[in-house]
Amino acid sequence: LRARLGWRPKKERKQSLFGNAVHFGCEQLDLHRAGGVPQAEAMAQALVSVLTRYGPDLRLEEDAAYNMEAASRAIVWRALEFYNDNFMLARLEDGTPALEVRFEVPVPNADWRMSGRIDRMASLNGDLYVVDTKTTKSALSEYWFASFHPLNQSYAYVWAMRRILGLPVKGFMVEGVQTGVNFTR
Repeated sequence: LRARLGWRPKKERKQSLFGNAVHFGCEQLDLHRAGGVPQAEAMAQALVSVLTRYGPDLRLEEDAAYNMEAASRAIVWRALEFYNDNFMLARLEDGTPALEVRFEVPVPNADWRMSGRIDRMASLNGDLYVVDTKTTKSALSEYWFASFHPLNQSYAYVWAMRRILGLPVKGFMVEGVQTGVNFTR
């Protein structure tokens, strides 16, 4: 309801700011990878982008699991561990990378529309997935991942992609990024 009415918090919560910074860094890595940029250069450019956009606020954060150092560590970790993984970033019909894919679809038998923004669409072994990046201080355990099932967001996104836009989406994947005071995984 808050999103539908356009309400925004006066001050962004530190978890949201941190999550946005890590998400933006991952998006930059994905864009560079799709453009054929070598891993080390992509990592450096992503870090500069995040530092420029989020550094002033995250440098002031006292929580060491949510500060600029933790965000930088998460981006470096993702670049080192997953830059050359088997997930291939999907491309939209016009050839642009499928990042931050905004959609708006009519809801059948209703006079309103559903909209959303998909973090990333990627393929694995020829199958298309909606991928959402989530940051947490919690352990990336079965318990943490189970908290996303059922998740209205995942069902809504997959439904919209399959039924309304006609895309052969196989499912929804959560990309978990755990940060602590001195580590990221």
